[in-house]
Amino acid sequence: SGTAGKPILGQINSKELTDILIVVVRYFGGIKLGTGGLSTAYEVAAADALNNAVIIEKTVDEEVTVVFEYLFMNDVMRVVKEEGAEILYQSYDKSCKMTLRIRRQHWK
Repeated sequence: SGTAGKPILGQINSKELTDILIVVVRYFGGIKLGTGGLSTAYEVAAADALNNAVIIEKTVDEEVTVVFEYLFMNDVMRVVKEEGAEILYQSYDKSCKMTLRIRRQHWK
């Protein structure tokens, strides 16, 4: 009847979380809460769990190598900054070469 899953999912969505598991265990204490009370109990339990949790952001990163002429250095550095890429390696010979670590979602 949606008394557990929907309220818990609502809390997950309100925090914009993905790849998460919330386990709520309810012991029956002899008082029937009804569907409204049960929904509220699960919602509050999920909210309390999320508000007291340490949320760690994990990303899927990609390493890419970019080769370009020095003339384009400002453009490349602007993109590196805008995308939050990490420069792992750079060399400046006849052409410039950078190896970057960037979030995979930016390359879709």
